Amino acid sequence: MSGKTGIFHPGRQHSWQTAQALQDAAALAWFATALFYQADRWPYRLENALPNPMRRKVRQYFEKITNTQIDQSAVRVLGAWEWIERLAAKSGWLRTAEIVNRVGNKKFQHGVLRLIKGEPVPRLWGYDTSCADVFEAARPAGVICVLDRSIGHPATLRRIIEKEQTTFPDFFVGKVGIPSNASIAEADREIAHADHIVVGSQFCADTLIEAGAKRELIYIVPYGYDTELFSDTRPERADLGQLPVRFLFVGTVSPRKGVHHLFEAFKRIPKERAILTVVGPMAIPPEIMARYASHIDYRGPLSRVDVAREFAKAHCFIFPSLFEGSGVVLCEAIASGLGIVQSRNAGDGVRDSSLGANGIELGEISAAAIQAAVEQIADRPQILLRWSDASWALRPERSWQAYRRRIVELLPSLSVKAGAG
Repeated sequence: MSGKTGIFHPGRQHSWQTAQALQDAAALAWFATALFYQADRWPYRLENALPNPMRRKVRQYFEKITNTQIDQSAVRVLGAWEWIERLAAKSGWLRTAEIVNRVGNKKFQHGVLRLIKGEPVPRLWGYDTSCADVFEAARPAGVICVLDRSIGHPATLRRIIEKEQTTFPDFFVGKVGIPSNASIAEADREIAHADHIVVGSQFCADTLIEAGAKRELIYIVPYGYDTELFSDTRPERADLGQLPVRFLFVGTVSPRKGVHHLFEAFKRIPKERAILTVVGPMAIPPEIMARYASHIDYRGPLSRVDVAREFAKAHCFIFPSLFEGSGVVLCEAIASGLGIVQSRNAGDGVRDSSLGANGIELGEISAAAIQAAVEQIADRPQILLRWSDASWALRPERSWQAYRRRIVELLPSLSVKAGAG
């Protein structure tokens, strides 16, 4: 077994980056997923039966779910439940998508357990919501189990969301997005059977510690941005430091991202002082979105290339999320040389660099706090010049290359069982 690792994730997230890091360190045995383009497999073979114009579009979509840096012979594709979940979510059937996700994750774990029997490894690396059964079965046999927790503990999320729902009920679609008792229990099982836990931010770590995870088992490895998407050439912003300040929000337009507070804040701010552009899929009732149409510039979901262009045009990134693991968009804001206004819950974006802090971390997540921060910037827009310099200085340590380097450096610490000397 030569000390190698089996990584498994039913979808994608940052698992590709982790798999590539382990491959670069000659520590990857296999990478199991349900979502990886392989032209000779179902459902990807369907493209061959399509007319040419449609085939090109389908191929472009499929190519988004592959990584040519990962050795294809190491990839193990298990099941198709992730596709069903995606189709349900695209159709707006959010509750159905949640149910399919739970069932699919169980089925995926069964596939991983079968894989382990044929291709055993000394270390397993799994992701939240899809590894409790695997860890529970493998750990007693001496396998080292690494939990990669991409978001905070669901008990914290439920507490936060239920409080917000009492104040802004119109923004919520039923109980969608509120963790059930079963999902909280599943997260607790994952933690209980993990030898080590890897997270993306201090906030995420704190939610796990609050839920009973041992602090000494948790390692913080910040996420990164795509260097192929965000150029090494610094964006030119001739009007940076002038009014109106162009703020940008990128993410799902949902209560979890704090958009109800964000929209209420900008409803009170004159457009000659600050403008808010919002990019991302909408997950709030359309009639609620319409209420703020004259106060924000909503662009909807955009391609990754167009998102990068929006970052290049903005003056300041704003992200008052209620709950994250660590927002990759914060890394992308840094990659674009933007100052940042964020909640602590959003992740580790606002940090000190050689030039000082690169933005504001909100003391609380509220419309009043956001308005105060925006007004403070509009009163002294020149501060954005200094924040931009500070973010640009942070750029080298917020790339996916830096993430992969840190994963490799962490491997020796992940080579012993919990409690072992």
